[in-house]
Amino acid sequence: MRPNLTYANVVATLALFIALGGGSYAALRPARNSVGPAQIRTNAVRSSEVKNGSLRARDFAAGQLPAGRPGPKGDQGPKGDQGLKGEAGTNGIDGLAGSARAYGFIQANGAIAAARNVDSVTSGGTGAYCIHLTVPFDFSTMGVLVSPQLESNATTFSNTDSDDRTIVEWLDDNGDCSGENVVEVRTGRQNFESGALVGNVAEGQSFFFAVP
Repeated sequence: MRPNLTYANVVATLALFIALGGGSYAALRPARNSVGPAQIRTNAVRSSEVKNGSLRARDFAAGQLPAGRPGPKGDQGPKGDQGLKGEAGTNGIDGLAGSARAYGFIQANGAIAAARNVDSVTSGGTGAYCIHLTVPFDFSTMGVLVSPQLESNATTFSNTDSDDRTIVEWLDDNGDCSGENVVEVRTGRQNFESGALVGNVAEGQSFFFAVP
């Protein structure tokens, strides 16, 4: 068979080839927005394929981005409102009862400022105080503690040879006092001149006493 190659045959063959080739290209090209994780191999996308500045913080997993610098210290806020008043606490446990049979603070004029188990105080003379107790007291078997009260006594602290000293003592007998359950306390002053004791003077002084 003799080949019959004409211009028309060439053009028809070329047109057929272009038509078939163009359809294959269209078939091999992926559709728009059709590429996903399944079509991308691991480590296939590298830094060179990513546009600079196109990624945002939400595109990274937590902890991958370094923390920024601390910001400047803010201004102090306004003072808060006063809190509510707290509830009252519970009462403490009562202390143990004292063991002293009697005690009291007796002023120089015989007035009782504070006392326990003291009925009255009478005068046995200048500087003599008869303290009548409401509890049994036997001076033959019991003792008494006495101490002068500094602010109203005759003791001086001028550091001179004429400093006087207050005397407060209790008697182990009734002395100038009478009756039962009576404690007698005598007060006075020691006079000094030029550093030497001149004598004792009976004088009313305030004092504290206690019967253990």
